[in-house]
Amino acid sequence: MANQVTQGAVTRLATRTGTRTEADIQTDIQTVLVAGDLNLDPNDVPKLEEQTKDGTRRRVDVSICHAVIEVKKDLRTKAVRLDAESQLAGYLKVWHARYDRRFVGILTDGIEWILYDFHEDGTDTGAVVEIARLTNAGDADRLVVWLEAILVSDTAIKPTPAEISQRLGATSPGHLLDFRELSVLYEANKNHPEVAVKRDLWAKLLKTAFGSAFEDDSATFINHTLLVLTAEIIAHAVVNIDVSAAANITAVDLVEGTEFSRSQIHGVVEADFFDWVATVPGGEQFVRALADRISRFDWDQVEHDVLKHLYESVITQADRASLGEYYTPDWLADRVVNASVSAPETQRVLDPSCGSGTFIFHAIRAHLAAVEAFGLTPGEAVGSVTRHVIGMDIHPVSVTLARVTYLLAITSTRLQAADRPEISVPVYLGDSLQWEQNRDLFTREDNVSISTSSDELVGKGGGIIGDDDLVFPVSVLKDATVFDRLVSRMADKALDTTGAKHRTLIGPILKSLKITDPDDVKTLGETFATMRDLAATGRDHIWGYYVRNLIRPIWLAQPDNKVDVLVGNPPWLRFNKMTPP
Repeated sequence: MANQVTQGAVTRLATRTGTRTEADIQTDIQTVLVAGDLNLDPNDVPKLEEQTKDGTRRRVDVSICHAVIEVKKDLRTKAVRLDAESQLAGYLKVWHARYDRRFVGILTDGIEWILYDFHEDGTDTGAVVEIARLTNAGDADRLVVWLEAILVSDTAIKPTPAEISQRLGATSPGHLLDFRELSVLYEANKNHPEVAVKRDLWAKLLKTAFGSAFEDDSATFINHTLLVLTAEIIAHAVVNIDVSAAANITAVDLVEGTEFSRSQIHGVVEADFFDWVATVPGGEQFVRALADRISRFDWDQVEHDVLKHLYESVITQADRASLGEYYTPDWLADRVVNASVSAPETQRVLDPSCGSGTFIFHAIRAHLAAVEAFGLTPGEAVGSVTRHVIGMDIHPVSVTLARVTYLLAITSTRLQAADRPEISVPVYLGDSLQWEQNRDLFTREDNVSISTSSDELVGKGGGIIGDDDLVFPVSVLKDATVFDRLVSRMADKALDTTGAKHRTLIGPILKSLKITDPDDVKTLGETFATMRDLAATGRDHIWGYYVRNLIRPIWLAQPDNKVDVLVGNPPWLRFNKMTPP
């Protein structure tokens, strides 16, 4: 609840009087910002009438954090509002150039509060685009929450469903700003070969999962990109990797999981369909601003699948219903796991349509409790759970969310245990039903082939291996860890532009993984050459990600890898939602 000082200022701001001046409004805004429990850093106190120092005598009414606030006595007149928007655009252009980061603008008369984003339009001042607005009716709590979501000043926020929705959900100012900026970045780069192939692969998987119900539109791709970036940043925070601005981690490091490799945790953050943001102009600043906002939460205080709530707060209920996405309540998932997993310390459990990982979360907690009761240390328990609880989904966003849920279920404390072994998080992107195996993944007696055809990325009829296919000997699939490392290293080396011969680059990889059979070496050499050709055309790392995950169902089908318990809630559609076919 807002204190009396804040409530008094908000009440005055909500009241129009003939004697109220712009200076009065500025003073009350300053009171709200200082007394409103926004947890401001000492360096973020609001500044009034700050000079722009651009050779003019202009002054910014209020400057705080990464926001510029322009104050007017009354915004009900259109001409006044348009003039104020022009002023605000000029201020934001100066601030963008001075600090080389995103600044947002707020226009207010105390009653109407309008949030703007800035963009260059070829003019001297640039222009602003309205993102969100709030009418102040005297509710101090509502105004303070709205401002905090923009200023991102609070810290150690417990990630409850309400806080997730309020600060990261589709209607929050932060999400609206992020969606707008990410849309601009995508439109400017959508024809880049790497961006295009990643969207094509993304669309193919979702068409496989949802059929005609899936609509391949840019807004969905952008929302999915934003969800995955958010989840990947959360993953860093869970393992105590500092992602704040002070850490100086690059956007590429964040989206490719460089720090995870150093922490000996694999299979969480990797090059995927959504890392295009980090490599396009303006992407570095976008990812850094997003990371700074996500780092304000305390991700060690999690008792359920919070990423389910993140997904539900961004993707509308109507869209989820049309795709058969009905997420299971945590209490029900917990009861189902308790009822179906009779020996959690020994049974291998798989959720083949894991979504954001609700059932996985509770299966992990059950296994950890059981093995620690038998005397395993926290570090030993972590190594054990990754061998016993597995997830799979064909939805690339769900897979990333479930991987982060896996870490949240383990907890940061266990992940920091001194005796924790090197681990890979066993949540995979794959078609557990193999619905389209005959279209783009061909299994022969001695090898598996994946087509990279640009014709909707669909394989050639009859299972004929083409020159642009990626072929892997069945023998290298037997050890999942070895196969993952093989493909990852091949994808990394495929980016080499020194002119080195193929065998010079791949030879040491095969030797280190003890792959010596002449036929296998020949097949992998040819596949590596194809990967280098793909890299030369701007379609590089995504194939390592795609291959490792697409082949995973074949690995699980091997007799030695079968699980004991299948648990989960498959996607389903109500009868009245089904099309006639």
